[in-house]
Parts: sequence; structure tokens; C-alpha cells
Amino acid sequence: MLEKIENIKPGSDYRHSSTPNKSAQASRYLNSIHSTSSDSFSLSPATVFLSSIHWQLKNFHNENDKLTICFSFDEFDFSINILIGEISIMTNLDYGIKRKYGAARNNAEISTKISSPLYKDQNHNIEIKSSLPVLQNMYNSFLSLSESSSSTSADDYFVRKIFLELETGLHDELIYVNKCLLNFLEKYLSLKFNLKNYTENQHLILQELQINRI
Repeated sequence: MLEKIENIKPGSDYRHSSTPNKSAQASRYLNSIHSTSSDSFSLSPATVFLSSIHWQLKNFHNENDKLTICFSFDEFDFSINILIGEISIMTNLDYGIKRKYGAARNNAEISTKISSPLYKDQNHNIEIKSSLPVLQNMYNSFLSLSESSSSTSADDYFVRKIFLELETGLHDELIYVNKCLLNFLEKYLSLKFNLKNYTENQHLILQELQINRI
């Protein structure tokens, strides 16, 4: 079930986006998802799609064609900022990814920033996943490392070793997340993205790692 979606600004002007002739459809979708006191939601194609992939949309904010999107999936909170007019020329998506651990793991919170490459066809042919086991494995490994090491920055040797060992599987999982996000945005904006600057064989980039005891 989708959680309450906050901060959506209806009637946003899409005349300056990369596909100006779609502004009417985009405005229609801005009005189709809304917050109510009963947590009900409109059964637009976008919200139906989110339900089908088991994502919980926690925050969706639109201001001056800049989208701030926060969603939860498989115990992870993802956040990302996207400029609508630049989607077709983007080469990667930069995610903030957070997970909290309870008392069994000493009440910790792990936050990363990971850049994931985009590919031309990655908004098609989605096979729905129910979990992200490689990402779970990586976060568990980071947490274990923090219990025995005083250094857990993204540049730490052992952090890099864990990341590189899991990169192939993690790459596939984040490509899946990319596909789902782009599909959601296509349905929400009633647009079709044509990715122009995609790069084959591009690697993931671990930009930041923070582990806090809470």
C-alpha cells in the first residue's frame, strides 16, 4: 500500500521541459496523485505501477520541474533528485540509499550515495523483483566491518574491496531500480523518454558511505 504522498505541487509548468507538447498530460498526472487524510490515492497508471512493484512512495515533491523522490523497497529508503527537462540526456542516476538496523545489530543506520549508469533500453522488459539480496549483503558486510574497524569511509580499502566484489550483482539490482523509476516517471508524466547519452559497460560509483550508531 502506498503511504501518504506529500508536497506535490499541482499545475506545474512543463513548457520548458524536453517535450513541451506533453505539458497538458504532465499537468493531468500532477493532479492525479495527491495526499488525503485517509491515505487514499488515485488509481492512475503511475500509482498502480508502484503497487505492482511493491514500492512505497514516501515523498514526492515537484518544484520548478525538479523532482525529489523518496521511496522504500526491501527495507531500504531510496532518495533521488531529478530535473525533468534533463532526463533524456542523463547518463546515470545518483541515489541516496539508507537502511536502519534494530537492537540485534546495535541500532545502526547505514547511508550510501551510489551512482548507477543508465542504458538505452532500461525502461523496458521489467521482471518484478521482491528483494535486493546483493544490496542487503553489501550493507550487512559494511555493518560487520564497522564493528571491527574505525575507518568505514567510501575510500577505505576494505570498503572498496566489499563493493568491488559485489559490484556485478549490485549493478543488476540497481539497473532494475532504474527501470522501475523511469517507468514510474513515464506513467506519471505521460511522457516517453529517449535516452541519448547512455554509455555501455559503465561501472557503479560508491560516492559516500556513513555508518551511525543510533
